[in-house]
Amino acid sequence: MAIRAVDLEGVPEDQARAIEEQARYWRELTARRRPATVRDLPRWPGIAPPPEKLRRREIYDDVG
Repeated sequence: MAIRAVDLEGVPEDQARAIEEQARYWRELTARRRPATVRDLPRWPGIAPPPEKLRRREIYDDVG
């Protein structure tokens, strides 16, 4: 992981400490989170017809 830094030159010391504490908080929170899992999308049995054979009336009920 790349090291990222914030230039706090000219920032008052109390504000710089507050920024440092906030950054520490977010790093710890990120480290505690469990990694996201990849899930397969739901599948239904059957075969989808080729798109060139579908018409709007076969897909939607709004056409009379």
